[in-house]
This record gives sequence, C-alpha cells and structure tokens, in this order.
Amino acid sequence: MLEANCLSMHRRKVVSLIETTKCILQRVVFRSFSPSQLFNYLKFISNVWYSHQISGLFKKTYYGIAGGKLIRRIRKMCFEKVVYMEVSWFVESEHSNGARLSTDADSIQHNFTIHTMKKLYDESSQATNDAVGNIKTVD
Repeated sequence: MLEANCLSMHRRKVVSLIETTKCILQRVVFRSFSPSQLFNYLKFISNVWYSHQISGLFKKTYYGIAGGKLIRRIRKMCFEKVVYMEVSWFVESEHSNGARLSTDADSIQHNFTIHTMKKLYDESSQATNDAVGNIKTVD
C-alpha cells in the first residue's frame, strides 16, 4: 500500500513537471512568434510530418513486395533442386531428414540422461556424506 502511494506521488510529480514545462514552452513560443509566423511554422512542420508518414508507407509497402518476391524466388529454387535431384542424394545419411532427426533425438536423450544421473548421484552422495558425518561412535 505504501509503495502504491509513493508511486502515485511520483507520477503526480512527473505530471506536474510536464504540465509546468508545457506551460513555459507555450508562453515562450507565443511570445516569440507572431500568429502569422506561428501558422506558417506549424504548416511547415505538418507538411514534414505528412511527408514522413507517406514515405514510411511507401517504404513498408516496397519492403513487403521485395520480401514476397525473395520468398517466391527461394521457393522456386528449392523446388527445382528437389525435382532435379537424384534419389541417391536423399539416401545419403547427411541429407536424410529422418536420420538427422533420429540422431538429434538420440543425442538429446543421451545428454538428458547423463544430466539426470549426475544430479541423482550428487544428491545421493550428499545424503551419504551427511549420514556418515552424523554417525556417533560409542566409546
């Protein structure tokens, strides 16, 4: 609850600082420029903003078109390679997806098993050390 109050106080301070800065800048701008100069300046800034937005639209559109053409070209090349490849190429173990997936699955299972066995060994070793360390000898 206390943290929430501190955060809300911090937000209020930031908001009041922003409002104060906004008010000062507004007074400086209105006193520095005549209304006609201010209108011309704002018109210029709005034109710059509109041109920036339109150029961004064109950039994104042409980027999407270029990406689509690139993907189409890559798919065509891959399809041609698959069509014109010999069957013997797929029989080789390094080019076979099934063999590679099987090898990857075996290596992951092997690593997981080793990790699990090491963890169990460490836990049992710790339990054994604790048990042996707490043995009391009778004289």
